Amino acid sequence: MRWTIAALVAALAWPVLAAAEDVEAVMLLYQRQDGGGPAYPSRFLVTPEYMRIDSGETEGDYVLFDRKKGVIHSVTHQDGSVLEIRPHEVAVEAPVELNLSQERTDQGDMPPVGGTVPERHLLRANDRRCYEVVAVPGLLEAAVEARREYRRVLAGEHARGVNALPADMQDVCNLATHTFAPVRHLAYGLPIQERGHDGFSRTLMDYDRAVEVDAALFTLPEGYVHYAPGETRERQ
Repeated sequence: MRWTIAALVAALAWPVLAAAEDVEAVMLLYQRQDGGGPAYPSRFLVTPEYMRIDSGETEGDYVLFDRKKGVIHSVTHQDGSVLEIRPHEVAVEAPVELNLSQERTDQGDMPPVGGTVPERHLLRANDRRCYEVVAVPGLLEAAVEARREYRRVLAGEHARGVNALPADMQDVCNLATHTFAPVRHLAYGLPIQERGHDGFSRTLMDYDRAVEVDAALFTLPEGYVHYAPGETRERQ
């Protein structure tokens, strides 16, 4: 199915919830595409304590990031499991030299978003074009900071496997984007368009500075098996 912007936003509109307790969150709704595959919705709900990433469906799989503890929980309902990624420092050196650079490029006649004209930045590693981001300076900075925190935890996990990477997998763009400079695309404000060297793209469709959502969205299912990367789901 091909999504139009209007159809995507309408399909993910929040129903009226008869929840015992609601909380206020920042909502970011993106359309994401990975490596030329089909586009799909990706929603971020951000509070001071948590960030939830899902497709907009409350019953689907989701990622819950505990901002206070720095722990990422990836919930899969099909097998009743929760993958837990805990924070680690990036304590290794890059296996290849990384010369990082950025360039602000002409963004054309972009209209203001939230009262501010977006900026376009091109990010390189070793003169390779790795990432392009269009961002709005100062917009929803608390949500941008939550995304930075999340990316740093992922970078710490990626770093644990860097030394095991074969030479033919030591791609400078991947090393920069996912491990050694994981938040540089978030240095310019709220991303409204992102494009990676590997076919990844993400476009902001809608946002809300303060949406009321069910507090249960920021909890984990009971009875699920919790495991760490490298462990099996059957761990007791």
